[in-house]
Amino acid sequence: GACAQLVPGSALLARLNRGDETPAGPAFTTIWTASDRTVTPPASASLQGAVNVRVQDVCAGSGVGHGGLVRDPLVLGLMARALDGAMPRPPAPADCAALRASGTRAGG
Repeated sequence: GACAQLVPGSALLARLNRGDETPAGPAFTTIWTASDRTVTPPASASLQGAVNVRVQDVCAGSGVGHGGLVRDPLVLGLMARALDGAMPRPPAPADCAALRASGTRAGG
């Protein structure tokens, strides 16, 4: 089933990760949480060649888990910035409050 296909080291993941993870064309961004209990290890969400953002590197106190990523104000703010093409590198802790505020507006 799907769970077996997503186990680290599975044949499916090996095929997906073979070659260039981020081919030319679109800008790739990953947004992930160190508190993830579904994607294990959490850092496996990172892609070579992408802007990889661990939410705790932006807002150290974030405890958002896997299921909360889709509604967390910080994550929504990060997604909006990435979709606007305004995230050439991971944001810094100084961006935490502004990103959460923009995510609150986007999710509301």
